Amino acid sequence: MRARTRPLDYALLIVALIGPLFHLLGLFSRGTNMLYTDYSRLAVIYVGLALSAAVGAYLVLRRQWAVVRLLAGLALVVNIGSVAYASNLWSRHMGESLLTATMPPFDSAQVGVLVAPADHSDRAITEARSIERLLREMVQSAGLEDYISVRRVYPLASEKQADRLGQRMRANVVLWSQPADFGRAKDYYVTVLGTNETPIDLEPLSLMLLMSTQDTFTLRVPLPPDEAGLPALVNQVVLPVTAGFAFLSASQPVYAAAQFEGAYGVADLPTAAAQQLHHYRGVALLLANRPDLAMIEYETMREMGENAYTWVGIGNVYVARREWQAAGVAYQRALELDPYRALPYCGLGIIATKEHHVARALAAYQQAVALQPELGTPYALLAQAHELEANVDAAWQAYQTCAALSGPNVGLYVAVLDRAEEVKQNPPTAVPTATVPPLPTPTPRPTEELYYVQRGDTLQVIADEFGVTVEAIVQANELEDANSIYIGQGLYIPEAQ
Repeated sequence: MRARTRPLDYALLIVALIGPLFHLLGLFSRGTNMLYTDYSRLAVIYVGLALSAAVGAYLVLRRQWAVVRLLAGLALVVNIGSVAYASNLWSRHMGESLLTATMPPFDSAQVGVLVAPADHSDRAITEARSIERLLREMVQSAGLEDYISVRRVYPLASEKQADRLGQRMRANVVLWSQPADFGRAKDYYVTVLGTNETPIDLEPLSLMLLMSTQDTFTLRVPLPPDEAGLPALVNQVVLPVTAGFAFLSASQPVYAAAQFEGAYGVADLPTAAAQQLHHYRGVALLLANRPDLAMIEYETMREMGENAYTWVGIGNVYVARREWQAAGVAYQRALELDPYRALPYCGLGIIATKEHHVARALAAYQQAVALQPELGTPYALLAQAHELEANVDAAWQAYQTCAALSGPNVGLYVAVLDRAEEVKQNPPTAVPTATVPPLPTPTPRPTEELYYVQRGDTLQVIADEFGVTVEAIVQANELEDANSIYIGQGLYIPEAQ
């Protein structure tokens, strides 16, 4: 009889052991992040742990085989210990959360940078302190310590949590991380809530560039077990990206561009990360009034592989050059690649506004708002479109909504509130509108429709290559001088007849 019960004892013993072991593994690999998972998953975890504890107690009390009772007792102790460890982690986390909750927000005249450790372990906290110290040294070396403040906060579990904390603390940038690949790597995130600290003039390009920075940069960094100090990629990429966005917020785009350039020069950087860094440098160069250099960044991105940010950036360059038709083609291409982000729709709305297609611009901006309602910038563009149709109440309401969603972007907050009051006091007059075409839908479009002038090109050479006439290219691009084109200029190529 005893022999027949031993397989059952072994099975029950495995159940008693597996619960606490998996619980501890989850805590060691994810820390308190595991406690922020969905309620349903959390319920499954702790119901399983309770079942393991019940099985362990049964084996200790009802089984006579000494080895089984000993191992079951050990499993029960580990079970209770894992719960106590989780409770301790939670208590420490809540203590730090309460401490951060009492921390005052950043002053409105300062750029705020928050640094969060991956978890509550001594190694993670030591790393966060090192990052905080190095960021302060970078700020000091740029002479911006009076304008940029760096603080350390509690661990964060998600981008939404980082965004909420950043909003509450009026932080422009939040650097946080999470363990990955069972502790063999770590994911670093740089969440940017906006890089506008000084008053702006609500120009469409300024709003597009602000929206282009509201992003999260992500980089997975391997963690060799014998490595001391910060991993190389953190020093070479994560810190410069964080400092670059802080410099942008402090109205220092040249310093920011240098940081982004150094980061994307690192060897073996993933393509997606390198493209993001080229995009960020392009934004910084546009803010520094260098659209010629910004175009080089976006051309490099295009060579690495097309994405929506590439074409939004190219469209922004054309807006800076006041080449509206080429900008519209670029934004449309961005929309085809990613129809679920606000940026391409905002770009198309800007072009429609320039052409006095007010209804079309309103439709584009409303689509942008529907896709990313948490962003304040599309509401400012929507308000400007309402001004063009002399809809004072709608414009005022859109400006107020933009202010409520402006977060740490003090310049945007002040500018839209001032404009809202100005609209109330001096109602605009409706502008004449053109015949309204329907809002374009994202349909495949050949990239040959937008051609970039190369060295040695003439309009005749380009016309012969695409089988069209020089006159057709001149008319499509509204060129004043057929003999005056330049390298890098985007030309819309009409379909061959």
